[in-house]
Amino acid sequence: MTFGRIVLLWVLLAIVACSAPAADPVSAGADIKIATWNVFFRNTNLTEVVKVVREIRPDVLALQEITPRIEAELTAALFTELPYAQFRSEHGSGGCGVLSRWPLSGVLYLSPTGGVRGALMGTVTVPMGDSASNSVEFAVVHLTTPRVGRMKSLVSTLGVFQQSSEAQLEEMRRIHGAMRRTGPAVILGDFNSFSFSSAQTFLKEDHWQDSLLSVDPEADRRISWKGSEATGKVGGRIDYIFHTTQLRTIESAVIAKGSSDHFPVWARLRLFPATNTPASPRQAR
Repeated sequence: MTFGRIVLLWVLLAIVACSAPAADPVSAGADIKIATWNVFFRNTNLTEVVKVVREIRPDVLALQEITPRIEAELTAALFTELPYAQFRSEHGSGGCGVLSRWPLSGVLYLSPTGGVRGALMGTVTVPMGDSASNSVEFAVVHLTTPRVGRMKSLVSTLGVFQQSSEAQLEEMRRIHGAMRRTGPAVILGDFNSFSFSSAQTFLKEDHWQDSLLSVDPEADRRISWKGSEATGKVGGRIDYIFHTTQLRTIESAVIAKGSSDHFPVWARLRLFPATNTPASPRQAR
């Protein structure tokens, strides 16, 4: 082969390489299945909770209303599947925790200010293959509960929701401000409010994704809380998984099972290594 033909061959190969479609970025990502569940602090049927968790098979499980009894039983029962755990247990509805298939680090408890509940925050190290890994920051939340006992009329009901919405927004702003938000992150748990409320609006304006809504246009018709006697057993979607744009929801659902007054919500998120997604205005610190 002459030198001229060799040069021509290299030029043709270069043209083909440049015109070939780029590799699908999904192939470079890894999936993480994450779930949140308010298991109800007076729950006496934790066997059912364990059964449902094993059905979901999450990599990371955020829990609310964790008491010392619930912590001990769930930690022991799920140790094989979710060996890494951090809790802030309370003798009431204020406890929370996280169980993980992968190592947790930097876990801290953000104490409540005006309310009765704080937030559990930290990171989980997700293996990405070929010895690579990536950290996902998380915050497990349980926002202020509306005082439904004060709903005696339309005016009082509107007042209750207004007060709780303002309190929830302040809680979310504080949690959001305490997070690093320099990489992939999730905020998940019991928001005690519907999707149009102030805390959720705050996150959406900062480009956080409502995981279930991103794959299910009928998300607000899904019931994650069954309701109570005070609400006439009328519930709604008040449990959420929000994530930053470095993650993408592949699938998400509410599982109408379990022995709590809430149902678990789960999402399969795709995590991309070494992403360079620009920070939102609130993320630029």
